[in-house]
Amino acid sequence: MRPLTMGVMLLLILSLAACAGGPMPPIPTPTPLADILNTHWVLTDTRDGPPPPDIIITLNIESKRLIGNAGCNNYFYWYEIRPDGTWWFPMREVNVALCVDRRIAVEKHYLSLLDASKRYALQVDTLIIQDNAGQELLRFHRQPIFHPDPERLIGHVWRPIEAPDITQDMLKAFTLRFDKTIFTITGPCETLTATYQQQNGRFQILGMKSEGRIPCNQNEKNAQERFLSLLSQAELFDIQGDRLSLYAPDGKTSLVLNLLP
Repeated sequence: MRPLTMGVMLLLILSLAACAGGPMPPIPTPTPLADILNTHWVLTDTRDGPPPPDIIITLNIESKRLIGNAGCNNYFYWYEIRPDGTWWFPMREVNVALCVDRRIAVEKHYLSLLDASKRYALQVDTLIIQDNAGQELLRFHRQPIFHPDPERLIGHVWRPIEAPDITQDMLKAFTLRFDKTIFTITGPCETLTATYQQQNGRFQILGMKSEGRIPCNQNEKNAQERFLSLLSQAELFDIQGDRLSLYAPDGKTSLVLNLLP
């Protein structure tokens, strides 16, 4: 038997190593688009680590459009689905707002990963956004499904009954009245009006101005500042019977209010 040459032995070693490595992992089967339409998500992790806990990034999946907040600005991505189940974005739009440098950096990183995405996979209450090879780029947690009733919201007065760090006695000094595009806030120190928009359970304050101040003590000032802070964080609303609940983008309750007769 002729001895094996060095070249032949090297080829055999490489062939065995390739076999030992096994086949490349298959590209994941795409999740049907219908399974994620009209869902709301909050970012929990990225390829490079989770976002800072004080920066909330959201994703809402509509028919032909992704919308959300990237940590500073609202974004709008129009998407199309290719025959192989991947998506691409023929048009993008990002609002421009002034934010601190750290938020801008987080936002740019998130949007760059979203730009690179091609696939998505649904695992119960987790949405995984992937590149074309199936590598994970972004991970989201599903937000609750709300059942808003805009007609109940408009033309009524609501009084808060639950708010973090505000006593029950102090809450009695506040009311909210919603009209079609504005709402009025009555507090112990000040009356304000605000413009807002709402759609599909989403709630966004566009501007706020004072209509008049009244004398108040320091505790009342602290309560009013806290109440306005909670209100400004609200992005989701839900109405069940005579109860209105406002939620922050991460799904945490900001305020709970009762309908006044």
